Amino acid sequence: LQASGLWENDQAAYYLRLTEILREYLEARYGKPVTAMTSAEVARLVKARAHDLRVGGSVRELLNRADLVKFARAKAAPDDGPRDADLAKSVIKDTT
Repeated sequence: LQASGLWENDQAAYYLRLTEILREYLEARYGKPVTAMTSAEVARLVKARAHDLRVGGSVRELLNRADLVKFARAKAAPDDGPRDADLAKSVIKDTT
């Protein structure tokens, strides 16, 4: 994803793919239909299942920012995309 050039060319497409990757992982990890859940539902699930409350907060932060870019056509800060990719990697690491 980071090498795809999406961040530089289309922030909405970048966040669509980033959240898709994270949701697919969480669905496989927890055995729940995460890809069909709202962002708030996903954040609650992770908060309830993760042993570290910061992980749930990280998921909520990432999904909220992604929703703003994808649906409200907000512009993310220049370093948000790469930082959110790192945040997604941290969530995956912390829930493995």
